[in-house]
Amino acid sequence: MEVDGAITRDRLDELLNDAQIKQAILQQFKASFQEAQEQLSKLEAGPRKEVIAQAVAELAEAKAQYQINAARLKDTKIISPVGGKISQREARVEILPSHPRHCYNHRKYRLELQVKIPETQLTLIRPGQTVKITSDADSNLKLQGKVREIEPIVDETSRQATVAVDLPRQTALKPGMFLSVDIVTNSSRTLTAPMNAVLPQTDGSYLVYLVQADNTVKAQVVEVGEILPNQRMEIVQGLKSGDRLVLKGAAYLKDGDPINY
Repeated sequence: MEVDGAITRDRLDELLNDAQIKQAILQQFKASFQEAQEQLSKLEAGPRKEVIAQAVAELAEAKAQYQINAARLKDTKIISPVGGKISQREARVEILPSHPRHCYNHRKYRLELQVKIPETQLTLIRPGQTVKITSDADSNLKLQGKVREIEPIVDETSRQATVAVDLPRQTALKPGMFLSVDIVTNSSRTLTAPMNAVLPQTDGSYLVYLVQADNTVKAQVVEVGEILPNQRMEIVQGLKSGDRLVLKGAAYLKDGDPINY
């Protein structure tokens, strides 16, 4: 028998089952919503202190490893302070050379003279000092250089250190040549006179003749020093800058004689 507004048992069961399914789906959405709220609360509250501390430690370790590797990479590069051509290389991969120099660099347009100096004389040498250079093989070769640097290593066997001398641009010089040097360790300004103007006396003194304003000569005793190149003599005492000397025939003069020139 059927009544208006009533449903069958099967239809009722179907509706109840559908309601249960929808209720289950609703519970799942609710659970997901609650989980999302918890995640949001954690994000708003920030990470835990121990997580932050661990991240900071890992960052510091990574930075230290980077610095170590960067330093190792830098040590693998050999950079010359000047431009030029490498004429000899002693360093090889995975081989530690016994010689303190890894490479020999010939500077472009510039030669360097290496002078061996005993360790007892190193205190007299300073960068910038003048170096007079000659050659036994070529008497016409006369150059002047400058001390550039003193190597800090003294040879254990010879007890000598190497002094580097900058040479002028001279096409006659070639790498490997031997030269003679005089290093000027001390210099001072002094008066000099031509040797033919300085007359030695029998008592061991020295005499020059000064030209006076009235064209007469005056005998002047002087104290001499070293004999210098170019036929000149050092005058230690007795003359002043600007004095005029008799250069020719001085041996035939006497004090007060008139001269013509």
